[in-house]
Amino acid sequence: MSGLFTSQRERRIWAWVAITQLLIWSTLGLAPGVANYLRERNLLRLSLAVALGVAGLAGLVWWLRRRPRWAEVIAVGFVLSIFALAVLRGWLAPTDVNIEERTHLIEYSVVAGLVYMALRERRTNGSLVVLPAVWAFVTTVLLGGFDELIQWFLPNRVFDWVDIVFNTIAAALGVSVVWSVTAVVGWVRTWDDG
Repeated sequence: MSGLFTSQRERRIWAWVAITQLLIWSTLGLAPGVANYLRERNLLRLSLAVALGVAGLAGLVWWLRRRPRWAEVIAVGFVLSIFALAVLRGWLAPTDVNIEERTHLIEYSVVAGLVYMALRERRTNGSLVVLPAVWAFVTTVLLGGFDELIQWFLPNRVFDWVDIVFNTIAAALGVSVVWSVTAVVGWVRTWDDG
């Protein structure tokens, strides 16, 4: 495939990166009002848990439609369980950081994972992409930084270094999860075929 993308799959992944990032940026002005509305009714944690569950279920259904082998399901389930426990531990632990800050872990983990997948696809198709995990991390941190820069100009939002830290942690987490799942699936397929 000639042009900007090396394959249809890469084009689709970059489209999902753009859609995800635009959704994040488009909610910057609305998020505080919605969060306050839900918090006043004691529904904020439940709403975020439901949103996370629906997103996770959608991802699971998409992956299972690819008909993975049983060994892959077990291995990926193990890796994702570790991720889920890490997120839940941070989500449920009492802390000074409000729940909205923790949504950065989900948002930018997804962005980082998608960017990493796109860069891996590009490298798989013969383009020179050195250290796609590092580039995915850096790209996601820059996108998260731009998120904070936008907030500087919004009347109901503020630039916050804590958000930058959460975006950076999320970038590392997202790349790590996709890298781990990809490595485990590759290992399982090699082991299963060999």
